[in-house]
Amino acid sequence: MTYSPLIAMLLWHLTPLNFERTGGLERVMLTESQRLLSAGIPVTIAAKKVIGTNKDYKIQQIRLLKVLGRRAPLGYYGLYAARNKSASICHVHNSPLPAALCPNKTLVHLHNVVRFPGYDKLSERYRKAHYACCSNYIRSWLLDTYPHLDENHVHVLYNGADISKFYSSGKKNSTNRPIRFLVAGQWNERKGVFLLLQAIALLQGRADEFELLLGGSAGLWQSQADKTQAPEIENTTQAQATAMKNVKIVGGVSHDKMPSLYRSADIMVFPSIWNEPFGLTAVEAMATGLPVIAFPVGGIPEIVDDGQTGCLVQSQTPEALAAAIASFLDHPEKIQVMGRAARTSVEKQFSWKIHMKRLWSLYEMIDPRLKEIDKIGRAH
Repeated sequence: MTYSPLIAMLLWHLTPLNFERTGGLERVMLTESQRLLSAGIPVTIAAKKVIGTNKDYKIQQIRLLKVLGRRAPLGYYGLYAARNKSASICHVHNSPLPAALCPNKTLVHLHNVVRFPGYDKLSERYRKAHYACCSNYIRSWLLDTYPHLDENHVHVLYNGADISKFYSSGKKNSTNRPIRFLVAGQWNERKGVFLLLQAIALLQGRADEFELLLGGSAGLWQSQADKTQAPEIENTTQAQATAMKNVKIVGGVSHDKMPSLYRSADIMVFPSIWNEPFGLTAVEAMATGLPVIAFPVGGIPEIVDDGQTGCLVQSQTPEALAAAIASFLDHPEKIQVMGRAARTSVEKQFSWKIHMKRLWSLYEMIDPRLKEIDKIGRAH
């Protein structure tokens, strides 16, 4: 009799599952689920709250209870574990606690630096689970912070880009217009938008040679800090941008329209100054044939090969970032060469096909019965 598996996905308790506006973490989880489903592997998804509808997925909504007015995530994860006792794999995103509840069948998929509740008392149970880290940066942090974990259970699983949707038009660096740089994402200090605008201001003497497309907004993702600061950040960013003639505000763009936005540009600027765990936007831009200018923070050096697929700016100053931008103005021939190399790099390291094959191999480590199933070849 053929083994019939079940994959039980879980989104951590801090984020609702919003089908109308998905962030990088949710997109990875949903894409993994969709590709498993297309291969005939049953999948359920659990989340604290669901916004919008999508009939492609079987959703478990688990209410996040409050005790004395405070959120009680233990109950959330306990209900998830209880409801999914029959699952082959508990694939939990940014949610370490299920590793202590059902360690022998749990894959904790870490997209960020996440603390492990009760680690001192539960370390032996945490040690039995497996961990998929979105970068070597996250893997190193995890093993440094929790050295009792079994390093043979801690793996790197790079996020994927859909290379069938994110592809180059082959018309970069047109001589009919200025060189076009693009930035897209949340507007806040740690994402580097203010630093980038300062760099652009330093280059206003060459404003006729290039333009900046400013995508995103201050209200893309609603953390408490973003909710509080968003109006002021939005107003400040727009005021600084509109003061420069070669900056065009694109605003928020839905993910299905991002490939066209990338293809309208020549170079991606990814100016984050915090330790980005991965940088999915940078990978999608590279898949579309754009070189990437970024700072070597977090997992970014694992994505951008300095001098080959883009430029890593060593100093987090407007002057250094302006110099990197100017280097493409001085040597526009680099755009095509680096863009082709960027696309090739994504095809070799960051495609969904590669991601899913690696993911299935991790599932097999947890449940060897899955080796009987020859379906994953259709899951990418």
